[in-house]
Amino acid sequence: MRFAFDGNDAAGTVASLGAAGDSVAQVCQPIGGPIFDSNVIDLIVASLPLRQGFTAELPFFIYERGGRVSMPVAVRERATVAFSRLGQREVWVVTVGVPGAPATVWVDTQTHAVLRVRYDISARAMSFTDERVTPLPGE
Repeated sequence: MRFAFDGNDAAGTVASLGAAGDSVAQVCQPIGGPIFDSNVIDLIVASLPLRQGFTAELPFFIYERGGRVSMPVAVRERATVAFSRLGQREVWVVTVGVPGAPATVWVDTQTHAVLRVRYDISARAMSFTDERVTPLPGE
């Protein structure tokens, strides 16, 4: 996939591989204004002004869902959580209503670094987790 974002539209190409051969389709999807890239949901969440009770409705681009997708974001709690390589950390636990794959993001309260992301993929009855294993700045 390759897209250019211009005002209210995302225009580009989507390549497909198939038994009958490869194809490239021209696509244009309305996005209705500024949006975030869904590939960096965790970084967007970490940059928000997180606090107890924080909620927001954020627009993300997901081609497969027709372009603009509004997702609820909410701080679920502030907690002390053990991480395999980083030890105990004070984090914001944030939920993101990704359609078909709700996400949970653990964000360090001091550095705003993303420490863990989990996606729960309902159609496959599975989840996958990505946990940070590199030291945080200053450690």
